[in-house]
Amino acid sequence: MDGVSTAILLLLLAVISLALSFNSWGKGQLPPGPKPLPFLGNLLQLRSQDLLTSLTKLSKKYGSVYTVYLGPRRVVVLSGYQTVKEALVDKGEEFSGRGSYPVFFNFTKGNGIAFSNGERWKALRRFSVQILRNFGMGKRSIEERILEESSFLLEVLRKTEGKPFDPVFILSRSVSNIICSVIFGSRFDYDDERLLTIIRFINDNFQIMSSPWGEMYNIFPSLLDWLPGPHRRMFRNFRGMKELIARSGREHQDSLDPNSPRDFIDCFLSKMAQGTDVITLLNTVHYDSEQFKTPREFNPEHFLDANQSFKKSPAFAGIVFSNGPRWRTLRNFALGVLKELGVGTRTIEDRILEEAACLLDEFQATMGAPFDPRQLLDNAVSNVICSVVFGKRYNYGDPEFLRLLDLFSDNFRIMSSRWGEGTFVIPLLVSAHRDPTQFKDPDQFNPTNFLDAQGQFQNNDAFMPFAPGKRMCLGAGLARSEIFLFLTAILQKFCLLPVGSPANINLTPQCTGLGNMPPAFQLRLEAR
Repeated sequence: MDGVSTAILLLLLAVISLALSFNSWGKGQLPPGPKPLPFLGNLLQLRSQDLLTSLTKLSKKYGSVYTVYLGPRRVVVLSGYQTVKEALVDKGEEFSGRGSYPVFFNFTKGNGIAFSNGERWKALRRFSVQILRNFGMGKRSIEERILEESSFLLEVLRKTEGKPFDPVFILSRSVSNIICSVIFGSRFDYDDERLLTIIRFINDNFQIMSSPWGEMYNIFPSLLDWLPGPHRRMFRNFRGMKELIARSGREHQDSLDPNSPRDFIDCFLSKMAQGTDVITLLNTVHYDSEQFKTPREFNPEHFLDANQSFKKSPAFAGIVFSNGPRWRTLRNFALGVLKELGVGTRTIEDRILEEAACLLDEFQATMGAPFDPRQLLDNAVSNVICSVVFGKRYNYGDPEFLRLLDLFSDNFRIMSSRWGEGTFVIPLLVSAHRDPTQFKDPDQFNPTNFLDAQGQFQNNDAFMPFAPGKRMCLGAGLARSEIFLFLTAILQKFCLLPVGSPANINLTPQCTGLGNMPPAFQLRLEAR
């Protein structure tokens, strides 16, 4: 009898899934795509370990705009430079919404710049800009912070003494310290347990999110909530991150001087303490009784949710996962922070793109040896080689090959295709980078794609590693600065050598889910 009951239950589930699937398939004038199965959609046609290859193959068969079903979820995929540009740039306002991403929603609850929407997002964005314009931390530029950190990085690299090592862990500590200096007011020692724990949580979570387990959780969250697996460790990591940040929040609260904010946390705490003097943002967001149990009292969890800007906390790091007006406000806030700290100014972003592109030999010929990397941006000789190599590194490696799911609330048309309300969209960024109409030999490392007829560096609009448009990555300027300053500092001191034969180096990602997970590797350094 039990077997019969189980069979009947499975049959009913199949019928319901089939009915729901047919109901969803009939909505709107959807682009073409492979025929889905009930409940599973097109999952059997997509390789979870190599999602990029699967989506690319489908674009060759069905065109630059096509429909796939990730389980019961209908998704429109945009492929190719012209299609991605039309969506993200030409129709950026309509494309600024953010769909549900269960693996993040479980933690952010739809808040923050990343996942929030509406008036709340607009208010946070305005508030953020206003705070950081008067924030004293702007007196110390991002460039200074990176150059300071580079000296610690070089010392650690020197201690490798030419032996093989994994550079990812060392570089993770350096990059994380730049963000920590902005948020917490100071850097961590490389052996500090707090820094190591945060890095471990972030790296572990990103790997899980990019694995089949992470992909399946985003497709069947209700089902996987009941099942054991690595996805449960991901949420334990999120809770651990909350506890660490809450500890810093309490420490700042105990020593807070509203008249002299030391860092980002102090600045935000001071504004929260002002109550009615703070603009509408705090009334609409941080004093929202639906979001916080005691909205007008300091609570470490409230603070964490509102201020973990570069991580994944519900109310502030949600810059990446929010929508609508709430997202615009949060974005303004974050842009104001970065602007005050020197990102996007002439001393960093413009000079990296236009001037600071010199090889080590030219640095030494101009400045003498040993060359002082702290003078790099002010005195670099104009040269195209570094700019091309740095740019092509993004183009070839594609750490983020697609943008997070977007959601449309109204009917939308692009490239003569139209889809209805509630459709999720994936812009396939890597397809722009590998578009043969924009790049010669796009699957090969070909620096000439970034040179004009005179052999000078030129930017290519199809090069969009940080996603263009309204949802462009807020850390784009910071990332460019770190890559340029860290790498030139390393090259000034060391030669980078492979452990084995270069012909045996495998660049195939471990998996492609939320992003491309590179394979583990080691290298050696030889002092110059």
